Amino acid sequence: MDFTMALVSEFLGQLTLNFGGESEPKFPTVVTARDFDPAKDAARIETAVKTKGVDELTIIDILTRRSYSQRREIAFEYEKRSKKDMITALKGALSGSLEAVILGLMKSTAQYDASEIKGSIKGLGTDEETLIEMVCSRSAEELVEIKRVYKEMFKKELEKDVAGDTSGDFRSLLLALVQAKRDEPSNIVDYEKIDQDARALYEAGVKRKGTDVATWITIMSERSVPHLQKVFDRYKSYSPYDMQESIRKEVKGDLEKSFLTLVECFENKQQYFANRLSEAMKGKSAKEKVVTRIVVSRCEVDLMKIRTEFKKLNQKSLYQTIAVRTLLFSVSLPFSLSLSLSLCLSLSLSLSLSLSLSSLSCLSLCLSLCL
Repeated sequence: MDFTMALVSEFLGQLTLNFGGESEPKFPTVVTARDFDPAKDAARIETAVKTKGVDELTIIDILTRRSYSQRREIAFEYEKRSKKDMITALKGALSGSLEAVILGLMKSTAQYDASEIKGSIKGLGTDEETLIEMVCSRSAEELVEIKRVYKEMFKKELEKDVAGDTSGDFRSLLLALVQAKRDEPSNIVDYEKIDQDARALYEAGVKRKGTDVATWITIMSERSVPHLQKVFDRYKSYSPYDMQESIRKEVKGDLEKSFLTLVECFENKQQYFANRLSEAMKGKSAKEKVVTRIVVSRCEVDLMKIRTEFKKLNQKSLYQTIAVRTLLFSVSLPFSLSLSLSLCLSLSLSLSLSLSLSSLSCLSLCLSLCL
């Protein structure tokens, strides 16, 4: 345990994402590294993989401070010098949760999303929670790219796989979203159409007995996000309930979760992810897969804004929350698992840390005593 705590503390003390003194990026937390030397990085990773016991910290240090395109360059240089595939080498050197996170970083955002969707519908049963998050939170542009990559990776159409693994209105909604027919935002505000859609949502749900789900699906899958934001605001003039309350009253199960996810993302997507992270880290055990999925998939997209929303929601930073969970987990969980959450911590950072090993060890001890 002392060895594990020391490694976690050392890693936390070394975590940093350097941006060359520039201001923080607007949305991503992982950006292109300056003074990038792929050959040097490849050599360091080769040494780390060959080290007895594997030097996980060096692997993490490099791969969390490089953009996806730079990671691919490192992999190319690795193969040139070692005549071996770097991803295969990483698979052989790592295991468990840490392996899953590192291999996730070796995919593009679209490839990672496609893999997560495939994993949610592969085998017996469906992981509806993951499927809903991945499909309902992605923009039309992201879904178009995910579909292209999905076919490239798995030689199958995403629509067919989703259709074969879901049913009823839930399937209809997901398929409508996957078709990516959403309107582009317009500079012209069509107040008449906003009113028509708001009234249509009300008349298809709260106003009548039973729910005209098809109308809800059409409007929520085809209208632009700025338009829908105005529709939901106008909706309140027709209905005694807001859109989220109406959804809860009208539909249940996976369909309810899907519509709610859509509305939350239309209103504030980064707040939706912040809520997901907050819920995943509540209680005695964190949903490590949820934390990993959000951090890895959004670190080059909008994790900076997610961090801001997380702090508003919890009055403490995402860094502080993951750090505490990591230190707590290191007491009772395998090192690779606690280290994988530490890796998520690294991906979520944008400022250098200057915490000493001794101060973190003291913090670790205090947290352990509080268990």
